[in-house]
Amino acid sequence: MKLSFVLLLLFGGIYGLIIRDLNENEFVSRDSTNLDNSDGTKNAAMSDLLAKLNKLEEKITQMAKENELLNRRLNQSENEQHQLKQAISLQNMSISLLKPIFDFFSHSGFSLNIVGDEMNHHLQEIRLKIGQLEQHPSTAGYNSTQKHPNLPKNRWILNTDFFILKPNYLKAVYRAKTNAHRYLYAKFVLFPHLSLAYYETKIIRKHNRNITTISIGIWTKSDDTFYKYSDNGFIFGHNANGFGGYPSFDEGDTIGCGANLTSMEIIYTKNGEQLDTSN
Repeated sequence: MKLSFVLLLLFGGIYGLIIRDLNENEFVSRDSTNLDNSDGTKNAAMSDLLAKLNKLEEKITQMAKENELLNRRLNQSENEQHQLKQAISLQNMSISLLKPIFDFFSHSGFSLNIVGDEMNHHLQEIRLKIGQLEQHPSTAGYNSTQKHPNLPKNRWILNTDFFILKPNYLKAVYRAKTNAHRYLYAKFVLFPHLSLAYYETKIIRKHNRNITTISIGIWTKSDDTFYKYSDNGFIFGHNANGFGGYPSFDEGDTIGCGANLTSMEIIYTKNGEQLDTSN
């Protein structure tokens, strides 16, 4: 009885059946259509296989070249991507800066010299646009809270009379032992491209006996051009030496000061409530 091994080969749609006879030590090749064992058939099959391998090698080589070209283009566009991320960061920061300002004005009844219905319609459109941008922010892998190099976050200027606390330099402690006028300024001025500007300061503690009055406001050019709201209820500036009758403030209160750079109006708030300075 003869022993034999059977191996089924599949390649590119061509398959053959090879039978090895161990007693006679010979090979017989059969394809899917006939059992032709001639050398010519073997050579033809081998040539066809080599041709397919050559085409495959050419395709792989072409793919490698295309991949190299894509990598080169990606490297060339890194600078453009960096500029795009900076622009997106500026856009997102502008949204975060403008939203609380518009929220404040829309709830405070602040006059923008627009007729009532027109003003409400205008603010509603702005709030809608801000809401849409917040729901679909443009990040492109860039966090909106990151500082833009041309629009840094504000902070207090270092002053020998105050401890300016890290890490963000937004907390200041008065340390002088003499009773005199002291000023603490923000590092950056109001952004000139914004028509509205607003900031708030919270009074955390007031136990220094040398502190008699605290004022929050805006300084324009010189000491004579202060616009300020003092803790004794007086407001200074506005072509006046000072007029009272406004709420005083103390520890725990948050005082806000804002400016409409279009109409040149100054506003003040105490704990989110706008003061009536129309008179």
